[in-house]
Amino acid sequence: MSGSFFRLTGGLNKMINIEKYDDVYLISIRSDMTKENVKQFEDVFDTILEKNVNKVIIDFEKVNFIVSQVLGIIIIKTKRLRETGGDIRIVNTNPYIARLLSIIGIGKIIDTFEKKEDALKDF
Repeated sequence: MSGSFFRLTGGLNKMINIEKYDDVYLISIRSDMTKENVKQFEDVFDTILEKNVNKVIIDFEKVNFIVSQVLGIIIIKTKRLRETGGDIRIVNTNPYIARLLSIIGIGKIIDTFEKKEDALKDF
């Protein structure tokens, strides 16, 4: 069952959408991830984790560019989730994002899927 997890205000609503599917939370990033919105992304992620969420999917469908700080945040949050029995999945990466994840090695530590439905089934 899908639904809004919490309301985002101001620019966050345009940048990130949060949905809940049973016990899995989907973070859909709706814009490129630049140095100007790294803090906002981390704040949203922290808000989700404060609610004792342990299954997260990050959807990169609308992302064409991403700064390395965002990838660092994802790695740190993955470690935190795994310490509590949770995990992260990544979906909808375009060729640029997929190559970047591969070069950095994130693809070896976080499972990636073409569609959110496949990631949901994997949990």
